[in-house]
Amino acid sequence: MTENEFERLQPFLHWKTARQRVILYLIANGYDVADLVAMRAIALRKLSLQDEIAVFRDEALLGHSHDFAFVYPNGKILPKSAMYKLIRDTALKVTGKPMSQETYRKYIQGKKKP
Repeated sequence: MTENEFERLQPFLHWKTARQRVILYLIANGYDVADLVAMRAIALRKLSLQDEIAVFRDEALLGHSHDFAFVYPNGKILPKSAMYKLIRDTALKVTGKPMSQETYRKYIQGKKKP
């Protein structure tokens, strides 16, 4: 992710949990929601991330004893619908318009205006 893309991402990360910040970062970086739902915790730990995001990843996985990377506190896997809702609601708050994961990614990359 370029410095400009990371700057465009910043407003989307404001007031989000560590897990939500990692999800938004990974989707902006080209991962699909389906990839994230299936991602294992060990795979997430092995990803080379920007320092700031690596801190959020480590916080999200602290005390994590589940096989999957993105789960609710009760251990239930975070479904696709929850991730789509996170993108849509965050984009609505930041830009005034809801966005799909692809539109969100293009916006962060500077290829789409709000």
